[in-house]
This record gives sequence, structure tokens and C-alpha cells, in this order.
Amino acid sequence: MKTLTVFFTSLLLATKAHGMFSYKITEAPSDSAFRAQAQILLKQAETLLPSSLKAAIGAPLEVRFASLNSKEGALGFYSQGRLTLDLKTIPEIQKGEAQATSTSRTHKTLYREILATILHETVHAYDRLNLHDSTEKKLIDACREEARNRKENIQSPQCDFYKNMDTTFSENPYFTLSAGFVYDKVSWMKHRSPDTYELTNSSESLAVNMEYFLLDPEFACRRPSLYRLLQSKFQHTPFKTNCHAPVNYLVSDFTSNANPVKSIDPSRIYQVHYLVAGEGTGLASGFGHSMFRLVMCSPKRKVVGPDCLKDLDQHLVLSFRAYVDTPQTSNLKGLKGDYPSRLFIIPFDQAVEEYNRTELRDLRSIPLKMNRQEIERFAVRTAETHWSYDGKYYFASNNCAVEALNLLRTANPGSAYLAVDTITPNGVSRALEQMGVLQTPRYNSRAEAINDGYLFESYRDRYELAFQVLKTSLALPQENFEDFLKVPVLTLRGIYNKLPALPGNLRVKAAAAVLILEKAFQRILIGQVKAELAEAMLENSSTTRTKAEKLAGLEAFFSQPASFIAGAKGYGLPSPQDMELVLKRAADINQQGAALFNELYDAGKNLLAPQHVMNLKNSRDNMEYARGFLHSVL
Repeated sequence: MKTLTVFFTSLLLATKAHGMFSYKITEAPSDSAFRAQAQILLKQAETLLPSSLKAAIGAPLEVRFASLNSKEGALGFYSQGRLTLDLKTIPEIQKGEAQATSTSRTHKTLYREILATILHETVHAYDRLNLHDSTEKKLIDACREEARNRKENIQSPQCDFYKNMDTTFSENPYFTLSAGFVYDKVSWMKHRSPDTYELTNSSESLAVNMEYFLLDPEFACRRPSLYRLLQSKFQHTPFKTNCHAPVNYLVSDFTSNANPVKSIDPSRIYQVHYLVAGEGTGLASGFGHSMFRLVMCSPKRKVVGPDCLKDLDQHLVLSFRAYVDTPQTSNLKGLKGDYPSRLFIIPFDQAVEEYNRTELRDLRSIPLKMNRQEIERFAVRTAETHWSYDGKYYFASNNCAVEALNLLRTANPGSAYLAVDTITPNGVSRALEQMGVLQTPRYNSRAEAINDGYLFESYRDRYELAFQVLKTSLALPQENFEDFLKVPVLTLRGIYNKLPALPGNLRVKAAAAVLILEKAFQRILIGQVKAELAEAMLENSSTTRTKAEKLAGLEAFFSQPASFIAGAKGYGLPSPQDMELVLKRAADINQQGAALFNELYDAGKNLLAPQHVMNLKNSRDNMEYARGFLHSVL
């Protein structure tokens, strides 16, 4: 942020005023009492505006009153150097702020809405001046020249942000990304908005956010990332505030009665790691998966330090994913952007279960160079994204790697991040290393990386080693563990019955190998059963289908946390009062989900194919046999 402050300060110096800013009424009722009240209102607006913005405009701004006949209910607009206010604002202005008409809207009174309109339209006047300091102007000109002269469809990464810039700040990449203009012309920070007009384009977004920046003391807590950006840009602090934005998030767990509302204490984060899953087999996973790992310290630890790397049960993973509410993922929908892109916060062990144990993919965990302030800002931006962001997931363009990069760009803005142009997880890793923002650990062996907590290996080698023990001791014909796991369950039991005939220590190794491989078999089988069961429930009787659809609907609440306070007043990060409502509603929905889950679990037993029922039972029997045998020989 220090870099941004220097940049914005130089811009302000470059836009030295040629005159004094003020509001000048040119057309209005001649009534002297009204004009006096109007001057009070305009002086109030002038006082609220940052000095830097007024200096940039540097001349009187005409204000006129006329009939707008606006169907949208707009109170005013700016055009051709003049600010026009609707005649219908006159009665409210005449009453003055002390007698203002109360409303249920965010600004609370009609008078404040008129004041906000004046500020809003003045920001448009400033933004349309298209002012830039010499450094930024050179960059814009260079990018436009590059676009005109390039022979191939290749350009410098940062030029994608600057080549079409024709406003002072609303098209600045630091603002557009923070405000949610990621891939479309509309904002994807669409939930918890004080005024949905801000979502239509970046120009309106800047004007709306400036309203709240200048008028609302809670803006710093509601939208801390944008507050810091605007404060730095305009060198202006509208209110004295000591806000520590809460980092709350939601998780669903219909298998327990755990509290679905969780919180993160940024002061207990030792490090933030860039977490990369190895390549998978599907289209969506073929290039790996980008995530972040929050190295949280156990509450028992007095010192936030390297020992926190051992507190794996406390660590969290931030993962942008396509939200898929059907049993099967459609590659076509993923390519077309038909799936929502949302930020999920999950326990670290859940990531290990998914990638290491089930999908047999490595996880590399690389520390990011962040100081305490940067860690806190990253955590807060994570919460903002969790509560407000609802993007579109494109497998080939706006995927996990791009989303992860954008989270870094908006949490701690810096020009180096804008120069990164990649759509793959490993590409992000290489770019971050070249930028010098990764603390890439140096280790002499894979085992050392695993021991130090920077590599979490796929269970593939573990499964293969277990298989080789059985292959050698029992003379199995299969070549690898994958072939072995295709053997029918009943046949496996016949193989395991040969364990007692093995000599001493080999019996112990073989029994342990059986436990490892049977666990792998169960993971595969359970995955198949879940997929088939989900489809069967949706195709079955109306009662079961209705329950399954309702459960999916309840799960959707947790993928879109703002839905828990839909209709509630406020915007941005939920306030403590908002969280009381979230806690109540989330607990109710989690309870409903748990009840439905249990009902569907019982119903699912009757929907399972007999072969699956038999395989699950036989696999459990095999596990019990191996455990009992291992216990008997130890």
C-alpha cells in the first residue's frame, strides 16, 4: 500500500488546480429562503469532499434545478459540466436536515439522499476529467501504441488493464478488481450491496462507494479494502475510526451439530501459504488447483511462530471452486462459465482427504512473504470475498489460478501483481517466485519437505508400497495397486485368508498393508456410491426427490453466506448485530439439513444397488478381519 500512496500522491501533485472549486447555483427558484438552504446543503457537500478531488476539478461546478421525470427515481445527474437536481428535491432542501424525511433506505433520510446525489455526481465530474500523472499517462500511451502496432494477439499483461483507460480512477485496475469487475463489465461482488446501481459499471461503482466513504462512519468496517484504497487515493480520512473488521465465515456440516459460524483471528495466523494440488485426470483438474493455506496457531500456543506449522488441525484452506449443484459436472458448462465461482473455506484435513488420499495428488505448500499487516489485510479480504463475491467459473480463463491471483491483487495491491498473466496454478507459482513474494523452502529431499510441512504427498506411493508387500508375500498376479483394487471384494477375502500361513514379521507387515489398501478401496467405493445415490434420489419417488432437492437447497445457503441475511439492512461485511441473525438462521438451517440428511441416509439404503450394499459390508468385514488378525500377532 505504501507504493500506492506514493503513486496517488504524485497524481494529485500533477493535477494542480487552475482555480477554486465551489458549487455555483445557476438555475433555481428565486425564493431567497430556499436559496439559503440550498447553499447550506452545497456547502456541506463541498466540506465533505476530499481536498485533492476539489483541487483536481479546480473550478466552480454549476448546479441547476430542473424537472427530470426520471422513471428510475434519480434525484440528479451530471452532464456537460453541470450538475442538475430534480425539482422534487426542493421541498426537502427547504425543510433542512433537522426536519429531514426519514426513509428505510441506506442513507436513512431523503435529505441525506440528496446530499449523497450531489457527492455522487461530483465524483462523476472528477472521474470524467481523465487525469493521470506522468508515469501512468506514459503507461497508458505505451499500451495503446502497443495495441495499435502489434502484429500478433500478444500484449504486455498490465496493458490489459490500461489500454482502454479513459477515466481518472473508475477504470484503474486497483479499483476495478477491488470492486468486483473481474471478467465481465458488471461487478461480481454482487451480494451485500448498499445500492445495486454500483454493480452496473465501474463508473457508477466508484460514485456509489464514494458516497458511503464520505458519509458513513461504518464504511471502514463494512468495506475495509475499498476504504483503504480510497483513503490512499484521495489522501483523505473522512472519520476517525479504529475498526478491526471481523473475519467470520460459514461452513455446513449436516452430519453433526457443530456451530456452522466460524471466525478467524488474523493475529493467530503465522503464515499464508500458496497451496497447489498436483495435476488431476479430469478437464477441470488437469492443470492442478490453486488454493491458499492459512497456518493458524493452536489456541494453546502462546507464541505465533514456526511451531504453528505443526497445528494441522487448526489450519484452513481457501479454495475458489465452481459451485456445482448436480451429481455430475458438465465440461461444457465449465467452459461457458455457467457455474458460479465462489470462495470456500475448509479445514486443512478436508483438502488432504480430497487430494492426497482420494484423488492421489500431491499438495505443495509455499509460504508467501507477508508481514503482519499484509496477513491481516489478506484475511479481511478473504472475508469480504466470502460474503459478497459470486463470480463465473471458466475452466480455461477465470479459473482457480486467476481467482487466487485476484485475491492477492486486491488484498495487498501492488503493480507487480498486474504484470502476471497466467491461467494455471503452476504458472502462478512461477510468477510469484519471480516476483520474490514466495519464501520457497530449500530442502535436500522429498522426505525433508514432508517432515517440515511443505509437501503433503499423494497416497499413491503409500498404496503402492502396501501392495508390493502383499504381492511379494502372497505372490499376487496384479502389477500395481490400481489393478489390485479392481479385484472383487469376496475374492480379496480369499486372498487375506492366506495371512496366517505367512512367517512371523511378514504377517504383521501384510496385515498392515491390507488395512491401508482396504481403506483405499472404501474411499473408491464410497465415492461411487455417493454419485450413484445422488442420481438415484433425484430419479426416485417424489418424496425422496423432494427431500434431496431441499437438502441441496439448504447446502446452497452455505455456498452463498449473504443469503442468511438477505433483506437485512447494511452492506459489506456483516456487523456484530448481523452475525447474531446469521448465527440463528444458520443454526436453524443446519438443524434442518441434519434431519434431512438422516432421513435420506435411511432412504438411501433402500436405493443402493444390492452389489454396492454387499461390497460395503464385505469391505467392512475385511477391515475388521485385518484389524483382528493384526492385533492377534502383535
